[in-house]
Amino acid sequence: SDDDDDDDDDEYAPDCVGQVVIMIASRTSLMVHNRIPLPSKFHPRVALHPSTYLNKIIIGSSSSHKEPLILVNIKTGKIIHSFSCLPTNNSKPYYVTALEQSPAVDTVAVGTSHGMVHLINL
Repeated sequence: SDDDDDDDDDEYAPDCVGQVVIMIASRTSLMVHNRIPLPSKFHPRVALHPSTYLNKIIIGSSSSHKEPLILVNIKTGKIIHSFSCLPTNNSKPYYVTALEQSPAVDTVAVGTSHGMVHLINL
């Protein structure tokens, strides 16, 4: 019934605060593979799997965090690098709104809430 489906949607939600939950899906099942704790006050907003980076994702924050991007190894569950290279303006907090792979290897475009696009060399 529809009521049963609604209950299943909230099964993982309460335990997801402050972490990235890596799930494996098939046609018939959905399993939690790994849980990766995030830095304090880091609120994930967007993610990107950079091409040629095996088992790694970049996560952009929706909070005014001093390091708005992190590179995470989803297999080990470890944060590999925190990017603090984006310019900050203390009077106007911003957050990451978009991540896009560039044609050049090791380079991604980062869009911010200020309407700026930054190219980051991974």
